[in-house]
Amino acid sequence: MAPSIIMHFKKKRRYRSTILYGVEMRLNSIILVTFLSFFYFCKLAFGNYCLWVEGGAAQKDGASRDYYNQAAHLKWKHFQGDWIDAEGLPQGLSPYSQAYIKDTDSIQNVEWDITDLVKQWLQGTVQNNGIFLHAIAGNGDYSFRSRECSEYSNQRPFLNITLDNGEKITIEPEADTYLDKSTYKSVGGRSKTLVVGSGPDGKNILIRFPLNGLSGQTIKSAYLKMTSFAQSGSHILVGAFLCGPGETKLKKEQNGIAKNYVNDKGIESHKDVIFFSDFEKKKAIEEWSTAEHFVRIVESDTTRKFVPFSGKALSIWLEKGKNLGGGLRFKFMEKMGSEPGKVFFRYYLRLGDDWNQTVSVGKLSGFLGTYNRAGWGGRKPNGYDGWSARGLFLPTVQEKSNPLFGMTPIGSYCYYADQPEQYGGDWVWSPGESGFPVTNRWYCIEQYVQLNSPGIKNGILKAWVDGYQVFEKNDILFRKTFDLRIEEVVLSLYHGGKAVSPYDQHMYIDNVVIARKYIGPANGSSSGADKVK
Repeated sequence: MAPSIIMHFKKKRRYRSTILYGVEMRLNSIILVTFLSFFYFCKLAFGNYCLWVEGGAAQKDGASRDYYNQAAHLKWKHFQGDWIDAEGLPQGLSPYSQAYIKDTDSIQNVEWDITDLVKQWLQGTVQNNGIFLHAIAGNGDYSFRSRECSEYSNQRPFLNITLDNGEKITIEPEADTYLDKSTYKSVGGRSKTLVVGSGPDGKNILIRFPLNGLSGQTIKSAYLKMTSFAQSGSHILVGAFLCGPGETKLKKEQNGIAKNYVNDKGIESHKDVIFFSDFEKKKAIEEWSTAEHFVRIVESDTTRKFVPFSGKALSIWLEKGKNLGGGLRFKFMEKMGSEPGKVFFRYYLRLGDDWNQTVSVGKLSGFLGTYNRAGWGGRKPNGYDGWSARGLFLPTVQEKSNPLFGMTPIGSYCYYADQPEQYGGDWVWSPGESGFPVTNRWYCIEQYVQLNSPGIKNGILKAWVDGYQVFEKNDILFRKTFDLRIEEVVLSLYHGGKAVSPYDQHMYIDNVVIARKYIGPANGSSSGADKVK
């Protein structure tokens, strides 16, 4: 039996009056321009780092109900994914096109007219983050062939484009998957089926086509064609939307204290600088309160392709079979006679050539207020005994098809008064302008903590990488008493959890600044890109 054809149609919008029409159109235009500007900004700032990922056969790294890039722990803003409608509204219900599908228990060809969306992609006003198919009415689940379905190659998804000159082009997808609330795993890269389903948290389909070959072309029409081979339910109305960019944060380049000091020379004289170390002094480590385990100052390390940021640097490493790397501590009471309630902390970080996290998460440099009572190692704080906000690293992204392949996601690992679990919370930062850290490159890492008013959830934690803001949270309950302050800043490296490092792994730190105001990248090394070796 020949497959039936479901005709596409663009959604018609009705308005109650001419006045309402004008007001709504103006409002929607403002929203659309604002959001499209955001998308263009996202494209310039983050490249492919905010794209959802299809994922591999292991089902651990692709888009899922919670993440648009599970390997990097990059979350959707909304459960079951983010989309933008034709009016520019996040999670809106005005699709670019929609298709009505009946349950006929037969093979059906379904089409959506996405000409307007494809034109926006080609014009560069929005990033090609793909198509988001979402049920806006009806009931049941409806199954389609995916791009992996080789035995029914003519039933796989296609984008059929007609150019202004009449030339017809057919494009196959570069990625497709669907989001299923019943599993935390990703199903793309393995499943030969794509499913869209009804309900507020129903199954959603994501599909993306490569359009690089159409650069400079003008199109007349563009249709998404898919084949439904199984239906369950009476009928369904499926809208085609623009897939959203997930939880990507806007970048904010700022000028700080360091802008007036070339390579930080003389920065320690600034009135708002509390401490500075470039590890050039003979007794540089002794300027810190304590030094622990595996730390040393190096000028060269050719085995691990070390290239100095500016002269000497601090080397911290993990040894095979161990958790604890090493670190330095700066204790405010000892060094200043008091403990602050807010502080900025900036350092340069380089991952050694032997860095490749394949086993577990771990901890990096940050802030402590544990007072040897609570806020680390499963010692859950109560608001009166301690807190901490250390850095965090996740396993290095191993899947080669992932745009973040070879990068190590980083973030904040925080113990706070009202945390729900025994152990601290993992807050992964956005990839930033240059992605997450890779080996053999210097990065400028800056963090800011401001403790909350006791008992009020207004504590602040921020982070910048190479001068671009990649994280902000401003509702943290660190404490319930003024007795808890910022006890110390730590340069540290720890593997786990409980899992040990499977081999030696090194990192390097340089040009550490602790200050009362935003510091920013060193003048002359604003992006760190000139330090790639």
